[in-house]
Amino acid sequence: MDATTYRPMIDFNKVFIIGLPKTGTLSIVKALSMFNIKICHNPTDEQTYSQIISHDFNLSVLQNFDGLSDLQASCFFEELSVCFPNSVFIYNTRSTDKWIESCRKWWEKIGANSPEGIKTLPLLTVYMKTVKFGTVKFDEQKFLLAREQHERKVDEFRKKRATESFTLALPRSLLPFLGRR
Repeated sequence: MDATTYRPMIDFNKVFIIGLPKTGTLSIVKALSMFNIKICHNPTDEQTYSQIISHDFNLSVLQNFDGLSDLQASCFFEELSVCFPNSVFIYNTRSTDKWIESCRKWWEKIGANSPEGIKTLPLLTVYMKTVKFGTVKFDEQKFLLAREQHERKVDEFRKKRATESFTLALPRSLLPFLGRR
């Protein structure tokens, strides 16, 4: 039996991967793609930027995708849940030490710690990093604070939605949950 013949255990509208950057969001996107679930990872196009800064979360990019991951999803999952009811939210995380080191390396790699490097980043990337972390540059203390705040926000969101058709899946249980093997 190939991946296209599986049927989901649940009916869902969209899939939002709401873990912070460098927690394995891209790995989950790649895994889901093997089961024909297309997730847009960290879109930085002008249309998405325009919609987000206008607080229009019925994102056009989602017309061609089954979901969204990375900064846009982790920053605005509450708003996305209103625009896309009956969606699945995947909260992935990793140990704080490994996460902070991965962030440090990534920010250095993309040049986000220098004014010249920042100038090369897409506007939406600069905006989203500022919204989530309070800075474009890597700052360990700000990142740790943002992580703490994000964890609380996800937990509050989960509790509010406990009686609704809201689901929070962990990566290790994701495929069986979606009816995939």
